[in-house]
Amino acid sequence: MRKFLLILLTGIFLVGCGSSLKSSWNNFTAYYNTFYNAHENFKAGLKKVNNQPVTIDPSSPVRVHRGPNKAGYNDFENAINKGAQVLREFPDSKWIDDAIFLIGKSYYYRQEFYPALQKFEELMDAGSSPKMISFAVIWKGRTQLDLKQYRSGISYLESELEQYPAKWPQKYRGEIQAMAGQHHAMLENWEESSDYLFDATSNIRDKTLLGRTYFLLGQVLEQKERYGEAYNAFGEVQNNFPDFEYLYWSQFKQADIAREEKQFDLALDIFQRLRNDDKNLDRRGRLLFEIAKTHEMRGEPKQAEKLFKNLLYGTESQSQPRELQADIYFRLGKIYSDQYDQYQVAAAYFDSSSTIKSSSRSDTNEDNPEELAETYGEYTELQKSITRADSLLKLGSLTKQELDSALTAIRIQKKRELEEAEGGESTVIANAEMTGEESMGTPEIPTRYGYLNYKNAELVDQYKTQFRLRWGDRPLVDNWRRAEVIRGAERQEDFETARDQLQKGADNSESVVATNLENIPRTDEQKNQLLIEKANAQYNLGNLLFLNLNMPDSARHYFHKVLKNDIAEELHPPAMYSLFEIFSTENNPDSLQYWGKTIRKTYPGTKYAQRVDVRLGGTFEQDTTTNLLDQYYHNLEDTTSQKPLKLRKLALNNRSSELAPHIFYQSIEAYIKQAKNGSGFVDSTYKRSLSDDLSDSARVDSVTISAASEQQLQFSGAAWDSVRFAIHQFDTTFPNAEQQQRVNKLKKVLEEHRSASQEKTTCKDLGISLSVEPGMASFLSQVTYPEKLEGTSLSGKMIYSFTVTKQGEVKSYELISQKTSLGIEEAFEEAFEQHLQFAPLEADEAPDEITCRVSFPIQR
Repeated sequence: MRKFLLILLTGIFLVGCGSSLKSSWNNFTAYYNTFYNAHENFKAGLKKVNNQPVTIDPSSPVRVHRGPNKAGYNDFENAINKGAQVLREFPDSKWIDDAIFLIGKSYYYRQEFYPALQKFEELMDAGSSPKMISFAVIWKGRTQLDLKQYRSGISYLESELEQYPAKWPQKYRGEIQAMAGQHHAMLENWEESSDYLFDATSNIRDKTLLGRTYFLLGQVLEQKERYGEAYNAFGEVQNNFPDFEYLYWSQFKQADIAREEKQFDLALDIFQRLRNDDKNLDRRGRLLFEIAKTHEMRGEPKQAEKLFKNLLYGTESQSQPRELQADIYFRLGKIYSDQYDQYQVAAAYFDSSSTIKSSSRSDTNEDNPEELAETYGEYTELQKSITRADSLLKLGSLTKQELDSALTAIRIQKKRELEEAEGGESTVIANAEMTGEESMGTPEIPTRYGYLNYKNAELVDQYKTQFRLRWGDRPLVDNWRRAEVIRGAERQEDFETARDQLQKGADNSESVVATNLENIPRTDEQKNQLLIEKANAQYNLGNLLFLNLNMPDSARHYFHKVLKNDIAEELHPPAMYSLFEIFSTENNPDSLQYWGKTIRKTYPGTKYAQRVDVRLGGTFEQDTTTNLLDQYYHNLEDTTSQKPLKLRKLALNNRSSELAPHIFYQSIEAYIKQAKNGSGFVDSTYKRSLSDDLSDSARVDSVTISAASEQQLQFSGAAWDSVRFAIHQFDTTFPNAEQQQRVNKLKKVLEEHRSASQEKTTCKDLGISLSVEPGMASFLSQVTYPEKLEGTSLSGKMIYSFTVTKQGEVKSYELISQKTSLGIEEAFEEAFEQHLQFAPLEADEAPDEITCRVSFPIQR
């Protein structure tokens, strides 16, 4: 009996071992016969994908995961076939999940997204481990991203995150959060995207993936105008180094953000550092362009112009891509139009920009260079028409003796211009003939007659001849130099012709004067015709300024000129309606009603009167006071930075009203509030603004501003200059208003503080610095960061300006560095109040109070 049981148990044991051995053998065979080869094919394809260069468009949300690029197409096909063989021949092996996953990824990299999506859903159903299920969720989210199924992708990923088990690996959870943030970013849901990406950065462990996630987070925060946080996020990209392209663009974006925040020195430092890096040799031109643009934004147009022209005409000019050249011409056009008011030169630059690159520009989505070239070109022609009419009318009003004197002066001037051209500028032609094509340097362009001598018709003809002497009438096609050889024999003849033309300059001046004589108006009819031409040009110029260039004030000037021209009466109704339209966009009800009434009364049967009736419902008799109050309360509710300006303009446009001084004073208070909020001033002991104290009419005579309060407020900078300007304008506009006493108090405080601030001594003046006691590390350990930053990695520094006594006692402080909106400043300032101590000053000649800057590193 015992023997039988032993045999039976032995048999059972052997049967069990046989089953285990069979399963192991099945897994072994499945791996080495099929899955191993499938995996090797996939690795070969993935290597080719990763070997493709990384390109980034920083203007669009970047990919957290690298997308497919068609590389390794055949390798992935072999991987799919081998993986399918595993599913067919070894359905019970442990490699089933891996085979499904590998097939799905191979379809994905072949950009066959729908089969890939199916495989990832199969993996979800068949997945036997948290890792495989997490991979299925991540890759399905990636596939939906490429299919642009953003809304369904968000719904799917958020559902998976809600039921994601807490015990599963957090690194996969972080990757799913990053995918959710990516989908939200594609829909421009910036708030939701930033929330997911912030959470993802706390959970992701892979440095490459983390670096890309920080880059996307920086882009999203930039869109939300949270520039300090965006700057820090781009800084984290460098700490994780996902790829050199990401490293370059993260620093570029930091410079761009600094520039937007008007920290131009920081932006210039970053751009210059990138330009000095040998790895960016092919980008040196673009980086110099950004440096020049930074100077332009800084209000240094001359420096910017010099750098832009160096890119066009300097030693590196031949290597600049056409796209960059187009951008340079565009920026020069903006400088000449916005800074110099030289619209003809601006039109030439815009035209060059649009000619080189007709597609949309890289650095602006708003301005079209072709449209700007046309607009400024039209502006120039209209101004020429007005000037020509004025000149001819002036000549037509002269007596015969005065006219002869004027014509003599014109002949002398033109002769002098031609002599100067012959003695100086014309030598360029001879130089071109002597040096030939070997000398390709750009001569210094004479500027006596403007850019490229565009103001001198004779010199323009000379340069055209010079161009033909060098290049001939070459077409803009390849191999044009072969045709140039054929035309070479003709050049000497052309040169002699050009020289003869130059020598006949005096005769040309006579012919120009003769032409002008023919156009001088002799009769009233001719004079009236010129006046009508001038009025038409002025009317068209007004429309151009208002509709195309958004310059309503300048437009009004020309429309009023049209209305003063009695000869061009047919233009009066449209000019009046144009003024009506201008005031309708400026929230000026008094002027709007005035022009509406005038049009309806003077030209009742015209289409312009009908348009006015439609726009205003035929009612013009509304009470002006009621309208003014409605506008006033509307502007008081404004939360934008334009509130003080709107209030001030409302008061000035209705200065005859009794409400105007009150409205203007409210604008001063709004300017003060804006300046205070923009100064970085933080002080929990001083809650009321300067205007709060002075607005209480019952305390006007007794109000005073404490010394501590004055020290806390920094009355300097552009915002406080606006306050001073508004106060000065109130003085001159409403000198007898009841608010004048309060305004005088404000003015006195500002003037006293300006004098005091100019005399304040700094640590830099004495060559000393503040020392934290017992040490910086000890103080930093007392800083309690906000809970929302728990688990995040932060780096950087906070810079504060402190006013302290000789003994190191803190009197006040002010944030100097960029505010982050993370709550870090509040944490530091709470620690300042409770724990910060400075050592006594070591300078013998230190004043009672001194201002010093201290930098605190962020350690988290």
